[in-house]
Amino acid sequence: RSSDLKGAANSLMGKLSGAVAEVNQKLTPKGLRKVLKDVPGFLSCWFLKATGPTTTHFRVVFNTEAELLSAKEMLDQFEADQGVRVSIKLSDNLASKFQKYLLEKASGGAPSDDVVAINTHNEDYE
Repeated sequence: RSSDLKGAANSLMGKLSGAVAEVNQKLTPKGLRKVLKDVPGFLSCWFLKATGPTTTHFRVVFNTEAELLSAKEMLDQFEADQGVRVSIKLSDNLASKFQKYLLEKASGGAPSDDVVAINTHNEDYE
């Protein structure tokens, strides 16, 4: 029974996808969770660098990589809440996958699970 639980946890953890989120105003993690609660696939967030009770930089986690990329696309275009802009900063690997995702979407193809990397660089990600 314990091994079944471990296996399920490892399977779930293997599918989770995270990134850095920058918000245009200082929030608590609870505040950002409230803002992102309706974004498909969003699971949770926490301070990236705690500099007090509020911050503008968070670590965000989504159910899957596909949901993270879809959320980035949506949040790049729209406010997450009235007056709240959330910008998701991707690692180089995920930035490449995001470019491929956008190209496939623009050409009418559905994003695939095995996305080929494209040479891009997201200077905001550290």
